[in-house]
Amino acid sequence: MPTFLDGLNRLLRINSVIKGDDDKVVAFTDTDHASDIELGQIAIQDELNDLISDHFIGYEDAQTSFTSVASTTTYALATDFIRFIGKNPFLYDSTNNVQIFEYPGGKDALRHDVPNYATQTGDPYWWYFEPDTTKKISVYPTPDSSNAGKVYTYDYEKDVSISAATETIPFANTITYQSFISMAARRFFFMLAQKPLGELNKDSTYSNAKSRLVNLMRHKNPRNRYGRKH
Repeated sequence: MPTFLDGLNRLLRINSVIKGDDDKVVAFTDTDHASDIELGQIAIQDELNDLISDHFIGYEDAQTSFTSVASTTTYALATDFIRFIGKNPFLYDSTNNVQIFEYPGGKDALRHDVPNYATQTGDPYWWYFEPDTTKKISVYPTPDSSNAGKVYTYDYEKDVSISAATETIPFANTITYQSFISMAARRFFFMLAQKPLGELNKDSTYSNAKSRLVNLMRHKNPRNRYGRKH
């Protein structure tokens, strides 16, 4: 599949920054068109981040697990973790074949409802987010020695953002990638012209590319009949 650099070259060609067969960008550090190269990277990254924010890209879904340790309450989530999948996320305790859900109201509610929550031990049956610079959760109660070593599996949305020139743009096929780059190219045009990005969704070229991408990313065929059936 096309790389970040491939996408940048396509974006620059759409905007007529580069033309012909022998003038393509070969590295992000190229001095020719340096400012356009930097702005093009940002346009692609920002467009991709918008789609990631909407949980639009299939590559985002992932699953992993952690193993409980005696007297350990807090556990780091996957390094590429963005958020849990679903409206009511859970940990799956494979030992007991049960689901463990987030404590209603989170840590703040738990510390009000159970003042000594931090010192209680046993078999966990709730979890809650920990405020930190990295994504972490804690389980309640804290596992004791008889409940250590249990595997907790969870589904999550992973980070599929890109930064290196050789990284693959996360789309399943060429046609969806091309539609995405058409969107990013229009964002680049708005950024270059210093137009308000809030108006981007009103732009017909951008909207057409986005509609095409949405249809291509569907898991079933879109409607092929328009208007009221008589």
